[in-house]
Amino acid sequence: MDSAEQGFLIVYEFEDDDRPLIIEDDGRACFAYVKGPTGNIVTEVWLYNRITAATPANPRTHALEWGEKSFPSSSADFRVSISKSTTKPTVLSVFIRGELFAILRVREKIGRSRLARKDGPPCT
Repeated sequence: MDSAEQGFLIVYEFEDDDRPLIIEDDGRACFAYVKGPTGNIVTEVWLYNRITAATPANPRTHALEWGEKSFPSSSADFRVSISKSTTKPTVLSVFIRGELFAILRVREKIGRSRLARKDGPPCT
């Protein structure tokens, strides 16, 4: 993937965890997901759309707009952190330009995104 308009793929690997966090922007939408040791996706989250859908797939589910800022264009715009506990699921946080943008918990299939909301306030 050559440019942000065509998309990009960023893989974060952690020294003490065998589950990489992957950020994939295909030029239309961007998702973050964590793959387990066997390659299966264990948790995922939508981050943003680069294009606007003509009609929402589900009119009861809404997404906040990205706003006036430019879209992320490279790994320099992203940072991730991992928090492990012996008593709680591993939590991975995705930051865009220094702002907490999404949270993924390993035992929850769907993560939380700053722009996602469903029938109410944002899920952050």
